[in-house]
Amino acid sequence: MGLEVLHRNFLIHKVGEIDIIARDGGCLVFVEVKTRSQKSIQRAGEAVNIDKKKRIWSAAKIYLKRIENESIRYRFDVVEVYLDGWFPEVRYLVNAYDKDSF
Repeated sequence: MGLEVLHRNFLIHKVGEIDIIARDGGCLVFVEVKTRSQKSIQRAGEAVNIDKKKRIWSAAKIYLKRIENESIRYRFDVVEVYLDGWFPEVRYLVNAYDKDSF
């Protein structure tokens, strides 16, 4: 994955936080990272529920206004991290959801 990380933990108080904002060529990528144990009955990405998506979208809109480029292409990715044993398992979900899905 050739992402260029622009920001980590982009926080807008009372609105929401974006774990990672990156660039993938000409596309902005808003990334949510979720960690679970391998024994968890819920997939890590399932924790990105409608409320979380709305908070991320609200923060993303503010970010787009700040960079004065609201028409840039963007997407929402999710990173699932599963911890157990020595090595974490990481699943990267490209374009995991879009703003019209909530």
